[in-house]
Amino acid sequence: MKARIAKTVRRYDFPKKDFATEVFVHDLGALLSHAPLSKEFLVDSKASPQLEIYWAYVKDWSEKKRYEIIRERDAEDLLEAVTQRRTGVLSWLKKYW
Repeated sequence: MKARIAKTVRRYDFPKKDFATEVFVHDLGALLSHAPLSKEFLVDSKASPQLEIYWAYVKDWSEKKRYEIIRERDAEDLLEAVTQRRTGVLSWLKKYW
């Protein structure tokens, strides 16, 4: 999503501080709206309920969680939610790069 956000900034522009602060986060919900991909996600998740389920796993991830000990099943669910070929979050994002 950050690559999509970067495309909205013109070369040699200096982004406003508020904008930079808002997108320099690992809050996937906030990044979705700044990308802007909220409308696309709404449409695509209605067409593919599995995408919405996978998003529920992925949206709460943060950079701090990489240091937490989690159950193996939770890690497997997160990995599947991101990498599943047809309805995974990464596959969905690649449609809009």
